[in-house]
Amino acid sequence: ISQYGYSSWTVNAYGLGIGAVVLLLLQQPMELRHSLTNPTIMVWLLILGIVPTLGGGLAFYAGLQRLPAVNASIVATFEPVVATTLGWIIFSERLNLPQIIGGILVVGSVILIQLPRD
Repeated sequence: ISQYGYSSWTVNAYGLGIGAVVLLLLQQPMELRHSLTNPTIMVWLLILGIVPTLGGGLAFYAGLQRLPAVNASIVATFEPVVATTLGWIIFSERLNLPQIIGGILVVGSVILIQLPRD
């Protein structure tokens, strides 16, 4: 996956591990203590850590093995648009004007780079 020969597992582990440490340092100590001692919260943290986070990263790296990096990066730009749209559809979240404009810009940009060059 990388130019140095690291596997997708290694790259994902470093990225997620560093991200977890940084986020832990930003937590309020009392809230962190409550979260770590509550079994229900711990189960949900594990589920959220394994399924969408680890699964999504590994799916992306698997895609990189089958697609050129340019195509994979184009697909990755749709992630926030898809997540926002699903939040709006499934959870009835409100979209504000900057979110709508951002989504339009992302979709428009992807369409624009797919047009044939003259």
